[in-house]
Amino acid sequence: SVRPGYERYGARAFFNEDRKLESIYCRDNEKEFRLGASDWEHAKWVWRTSLGIAVTGKCHLVQTHCVAANSVHIACRERLGEAHPVRKVLKVFLFNTGGINYAAVSKLYPPDSFLQRTTAFTYEGLVGFTRASVEEFRYETHPEFIAARNLGSAEQDVPMVADGMPVWHALHRFFEGYVGLFYADDAAVQDDEELASYWECLDTRGGASTPHRYGL
Repeated sequence: SVRPGYERYGARAFFNEDRKLESIYCRDNEKEFRLGASDWEHAKWVWRTSLGIAVTGKCHLVQTHCVAANSVHIACRERLGEAHPVRKVLKVFLFNTGGINYAAVSKLYPPDSFLQRTTAFTYEGLVGFTRASVEEFRYETHPEFIAARNLGSAEQDVPMVADGMPVWHALHRFFEGYVGLFYADDAAVQDDEELASYWECLDTRGGASTPHRYGL
C-alpha cells in the first residue's frame, strides 16, 4: 500500500522489433499509454520510478544485501574456522558486510525513516514489499539469470551481459583455480565437514527459521 496522494508502483514498457518504446501500461489506473498521448511523460515517470524501486529496493537492498551477502557472511563466520581456505578467500568480498547491513536495518527500515520517506510506501507497504522480495529470491548463477530474461537479439547489447558476463567468467576462473589448490576432487569437498556445515547454513539463509531455502 502507498500513502495518500501517491500512485501505486507498477508499470510495463512495450518495445517494437527495433527496440523503440511504443507504449507503457500503468498498474495504478490499469491503462496503457501510447507514444504521444497527453499523459505520456507521466507514464514514463511511473515506469522509471517503478523500475527504480525494483532494482534498488528489491534486487540491491533486499536480495543482494539482506539475503545473499548476509547469508554468506553469517555462514562464513559461524561455520568456517579462521584458517579455513574458503573463509580466507571470501574475506575481501565480505569485509564490513555486517556493518553495512546493520546500518541499513537500523537507519533505513524503521517507520518514517529514510527508506520509507523516499518512497510512496506506507510502513505496512514497505514491510510487505520487503517480505515479498525475500520470498522471491532464488539462487542462480549469472548465466542462468541472463538466460531466464529471454533477451533475444538484444542480449549482447545489454550491459549486464556485455560487461557482466566477462566479469562473471573472470571470477569463476579465479575461484575455480583457488578451490582446486585445496581440494583434489568432489570427494574431498564432500569430506570437509566445515564446508558441509557452511553450505547448510547458507542454504537456510544464515540458519534463520525461514521456510525459504537459498536455492543451492
